Amino acid sequence: MKVGDYVKKPYKFPKQSGWLYYKVVEVREDGSLSLDGISYKTGMSRKEELDSLVPMTEEDIQHYQSEVERIERNRRETEARRNVFLEKIGLSRSDFCRFRDIYEEEGMIVVCTRENGGNCYSINAAKSPLCVDRKNDEYDSTYAYWYFKTEAS
Repeated sequence: MKVGDYVKKPYKFPKQSGWLYYKVVEVREDGSLSLDGISYKTGMSRKEELDSLVPMTEEDIQHYQSEVERIERNRRETEARRNVFLEKIGLSRSDFCRFRDIYEEEGMIVVCTRENGGNCYSINAAKSPLCVDRKNDEYDSTYAYWYFKTEAS
């Protein structure tokens, strides 16, 4: 195998089976591979893993490329949406400790962070005049939610 090759590997779970799709991004001196998957990166070095890889068909490659394009388009749209909300409250991702997501709910902008449980605290968010509340997640003690009014509310 060489860099740029498209390969697939079978997987089997109790209720599901299919193929995992990869693009070879590096062939190391020891023969192990660095693979770029549709949603993650992985490395393979064990012989049984490498032996399970098979070349993709043209149809597989087209499917893989269209999925990568769809995921990248979704990431760009999500990032653009997040930036609009951050702009509305006059803050940036770096103003939040362990920022995860931002969305609108009942006329408020909500920022989800992983800062509960003593991990850290978003001081700039707390200083914002638009900040009206901060709540810890009821079910997962590592999450906290910041609530902001918008200029219009």
